[in-house]
Amino acid sequence: MASPTAALTTPIPPGLLSFYCPFEPTTHPAVDTVERLALDWVDRAGFRPTPKEWARAVATRCAHFTCRVLPPSTDLDLLVAATCWVHWLFAFDDAYCDTSPMPSDPVTLTLVCHQAERAFEHPDWRFGSPFPEAMRDLGRRFRALADVSVVNRMGQALRTTLSGMQWQAAVDARGRRFDTSNYLVLRRRTGGAELVSHWLQLARDAPLPTEWLELPAVAALAEMAGTIGGLDNDRYSYAREVRRHEVHNLFAVIERERGCSPEEAVRAGVALRDRLVLRFLAVREQVLSWADPALARYVDDIGRTLAGTVEWGCLAARHLPEGVRPAYTDGPLDDDPAPLPYPSVAWWWDDDLLSPAAASPPPGTTGQQRIGEDPIATSSYQRVSAPSP
Repeated sequence: MASPTAALTTPIPPGLLSFYCPFEPTTHPAVDTVERLALDWVDRAGFRPTPKEWARAVATRCAHFTCRVLPPSTDLDLLVAATCWVHWLFAFDDAYCDTSPMPSDPVTLTLVCHQAERAFEHPDWRFGSPFPEAMRDLGRRFRALADVSVVNRMGQALRTTLSGMQWQAAVDARGRRFDTSNYLVLRRRTGGAELVSHWLQLARDAPLPTEWLELPAVAALAEMAGTIGGLDNDRYSYAREVRRHEVHNLFAVIERERGCSPEEAVRAGVALRDRLVLRFLAVREQVLSWADPALARYVDDIGRTLAGTVEWGCLAARHLPEGVRPAYTDGPLDDDPAPLPYPSVAWWWDDDLLSPAAASPPPGTTGQQRIGEDPIATSSYQRVSAPSP
């Protein structure tokens, strides 16, 4: 059987794998154990039944994702459960969205998404097929690890992810294509980014109050990080998706929308992503100026996900030949601090996110961080500052 990377012969455009990422990567020491336990679960779950599908599961190296985006102190049980979830998501995408004809059948996709949602919410409801049964088991695992409020948020995050897949299938079925503004929303949804923010809270064993998470600046940070991670995944999967004429990739969207060359599309896409990183840094600095220690750790951990995604992408043979490593740049390809011209993300540049009023902790919380205190003095990786405009 051919290696999962054997056909990846599409040339890599200049700059595609040159990353501006001012965060230091970390890796959980139990990554090999997590990988073994998660693959054992995939084998028992039965949703990767053929040798080809099993090879894809192994090549994805999901534990190297979770063990890089979650803190090095994360509990083993949480790491294994999160890694199993990532395996499930990749396998579901392969079965119904990515490598299958399912985009032409959004009705069937809607039915299987509904089964998965109900299986997570109601673990006593049996469906008898591998994907909902595996999600039912994940629901049980996370109920043993988290309180009901976090589990409910995870259920909403699952619905968000699956609704993104259904949105993509519906647009495909009508013969239409996403523009860049809509694609930025789609990419964050289908990538399951919302789930990671909940796992970060569980990893610290101290879920944040809802009023913290719903602060516009904090919500913007989580959305930006999820979007950046999804766009970085587009960079790794570029060669495979060009070979398959895939249309759901940032660079394919830009190339079609602007009528430009692939090389110009890559440069424009990388510049867009780097401007998102700059805005993330600016909003992050504002939040860290007033956040209490718990919120500061959460914001600090969100930054870790950017570095973790970059590092994981080069290890996943699902996308790249073994041995390919990213290059890191000292600065962004485009340092323009102005808002991106896309309505779907315009609110990330709202002046209110950086205004003094945004530095007021919500009523009833204990977030009374003094200006000048370092809220992440115990951080396990390098703190960065927002570049000057």
